[in-house]
Amino acid sequence: MKKFLILLFVIGISAVGSMAQTAEDFYNQGVDKYDAGDLTGSLECYNKCIALDSKYEKAFYNRGTIYYKQKEFKKALADFNKAIELKPTYDIAFNNRGLTKSKLNDHPGAKADFNKALEINPSYARAYVNLGLEDEYDRNYDKAIAKYSKAIEIDPSYKSAYYNRAVAKNSIKDYTGAVADYSKVIDIEANNVDAYFNRGLAYRKLKQFTNGLQDFKKVTELDATDYEAWNNKGLCSYDLKDYTSALSDYNKSLQIKPDYSIAYYNRALLKEKTNDLQGAIDDYSKVIAADPKDADAYYNRGCNKNDMKDYAGAAADFTKTIEINPNDADAYYNRALAKSNLNDSNGAIADYTKAIELNAKDADAYYNRGNIYRSLKKYKEAISDYNKAPCGLSCRRCSKEV
Repeated sequence: MKKFLILLFVIGISAVGSMAQTAEDFYNQGVDKYDAGDLTGSLECYNKCIALDSKYEKAFYNRGTIYYKQKEFKKALADFNKAIELKPTYDIAFNNRGLTKSKLNDHPGAKADFNKALEINPSYARAYVNLGLEDEYDRNYDKAIAKYSKAIEIDPSYKSAYYNRAVAKNSIKDYTGAVADYSKVIDIEANNVDAYFNRGLAYRKLKQFTNGLQDFKKVTELDATDYEAWNNKGLCSYDLKDYTSALSDYNKSLQIKPDYSIAYYNRALLKEKTNDLQGAIDDYSKVIAADPKDADAYYNRGCNKNDMKDYAGAAADFTKTIEINPNDADAYYNRALAKSNLNDSNGAIADYTKAIELNAKDADAYYNRGNIYRSLKKYKEAISDYNKAPCGLSCRRCSKEV
């Protein structure tokens, strides 16, 4: 699932009024260069400012922000430490030091800094969001939601707080709540691609396929190259039994990204549904080429081969499934069907027996094994199996939608 993006927020560069003239000049030049996107030039100016005034806390803070953006987190940490040493009530420096510690995997330290920022400034909405991110890192989603809600209480137009709260709600399967928060993001920013995408995913979880379809359609209108959106649009069309549109969407996804195995897998499921078994086999083969350990792709390809009476090919695919997942009872069951069609009675009995070992309530396996025992004139064994099962024979399918 893509685009559940949890964003950290680095506070921007701040300007200053008056300090020692030359240091102030370099400082303000640094602000101007930063605003113009010249990080290297801005960094040089802050270096000169600090060389002239080693107690200029805002210069340390701003230089730390640049280091953070450049992913030089240890240097950023040193500068935020200095800024806080010079100004112990520097709430945004505590916040950004918390972000830096998080990047350095010091999550307890990050939480301590965010809490300190809130101790200094209880209305600091960004610090609540960043605390929520730490809670999400710890998988404490309810706590994260509470933090995001507090940020929204402080700033009802805080788009990222709604977005992150939606992500957390999705994690606890509160899809209705997630839809509401993504909708709020869209109210604030009408063309937020990620919010439409993720709301579409939540709608699909709620089986509101038409709404999901509309959201993925909107994503493709905003970004026609989003192959994942085309794939998910195809899934919604499939759910609505519009197989022609689903096929077109999967094709579009693969046109954009020819190695996108998820779209091949979903297109294979669609081709099965429309009885294009060879087409499905071809697509599963693409999935397997991309990931030779995809047990489901081998399994489903085996089912299609079985339907096309390629029993040897089916048995080979089920064998591969079992190599990857030795406890797949259905793979043993289906391989037994294939072996039976290949007149390998003993092999079929062995596989049905294994399927029953893995699932003692498998009535079909008992029935089919009973048929083989009967054909071998082992009537006592056949009667014992028939007593445990009323039916059998069908090939079991596996479907996976990603």
